[in-house]
Amino acid sequence: MYDILKVENLKKTFDKSDFALDNVSFVIKKNSIVGFVGKNGAGKSTTINTILNALK
Repeated sequence: MYDILKVENLKKTFDKSDFALDNVSFVIKKNSIVGFVGKNGAGKSTTINTILNALK
């Protein structure tokens, strides 16, 4: 299987503050089922929004 999405060392800051995301990496393979889970404020939405904005 090949990679559908590969994210390496994703970083995001807001207004030059501390990192909202720091060194996030993962791979999604073809035909895989993926869940993106974590505690409130862990950066799930920020991760997805950052990836989607990069693809625009």
